[in-house]
Amino acid sequence: MKKLIWLSALIFIGLMLQAQTPVPAGDVSGLWNIDGSPYLIEGEITVPINETLVIEPGVTVNFQGYYKFNVMGTLLATGNEQDSILFTTDDPETGWHSIRIKDTDNNSQDTTRIMYCRIEYGKSSGTCPDNCGGGIFISHGRACITHNNIQHNSAYIGAADWGGGGIYSEYSNPVISENIIQYNHSGHDGGGIYCSYGSPVISGNIVRNNDSDFRGGGIASFLFAAPIISNNIIESNSSNDLGGGLYLSGGDASVVNNYIIGNIGNEGGGLGLYLNNSKIINNLIAGNEANHGGALYNKGSSPWVYNNTIAQNEAYSGGGGIYNTFEMIGMMAFHSNPTIINSIIHDNTAS
Repeated sequence: MKKLIWLSALIFIGLMLQAQTPVPAGDVSGLWNIDGSPYLIEGEITVPINETLVIEPGVTVNFQGYYKFNVMGTLLATGNEQDSILFTTDDPETGWHSIRIKDTDNNSQDTTRIMYCRIEYGKSSGTCPDNCGGGIFISHGRACITHNNIQHNSAYIGAADWGGGGIYSEYSNPVISENIIQYNHSGHDGGGIYCSYGSPVISGNIVRNNDSDFRGGGIASFLFAAPIISNNIIESNSSNDLGGGLYLSGGDASVVNNYIIGNIGNEGGGLGLYLNNSKIINNLIAGNEANHGGALYNKGSSPWVYNNTIAQNEAYSGGGGIYNTFEMIGMMAFHSNPTIINSIIHDNTAS
């Protein structure tokens, strides 16, 4: 009887060992299925141009060191509600170097889809752009990122570079929807999400408990970006400069039907606007804190603020609800000229 038990145990261990699939550095494509999981990534890997890698539900992708996952072709990592896909590492302190979607906006290639995945412990570092996008980096790329948990990722930033602890997007129009984006960090801007030069759709997400050392603890939008930021919960994020929840600079964002609550920033606990003419419509902006502009800090901008509820925010110096100021660039003054219509602004405080 004991021999049978030991034999069964050895067979089970053997099957477990057989299930592991080492993946050396180089090109990858084809199918990764549950029978080969976990896939142990032992070097920098790339999905080549015009090739596709399909990852099935339930698969674990485990990075054995600080390696990039480059996507130059198409990645279809599509889990489901019952059986997600995990991107992780056994060494969270070292981490791995993120999913990096680059130059995939060729119409002959399918859109990369990352759905029902957990992406954790990615870390971007080095020179720009390697130091951007801790979990996911997109540049000139086509991507649909939906129903994922993107958490505990970091972008470690040097001087004059950008960020995106969870997701970084430039020159791209990804759909980022129905995700939980939490506990991510940026050493510069955009603890949860950073975007520039594009019109991403950021909708239906929970963006919470992210932080940045500079601007946009939850979301940061820069440099001619025109994101649609709608129906999100942007909660309990923090930044050391402008925009604890959201920072909008340049461009023309639409911020519609969001809950922006409980965020903390140096200037603009809920939102920080800089030289920006966004539309801020139908949002609840409540319980945020900052030195100036508990709910909204507006510097040199002319936003359209319509039909919002701005309540119970706190400023330690001035503007418990809204704080407006100007920006000087050389000899030119950019004044703040917001249009505030049909909004309820109540129970805000300033010292």
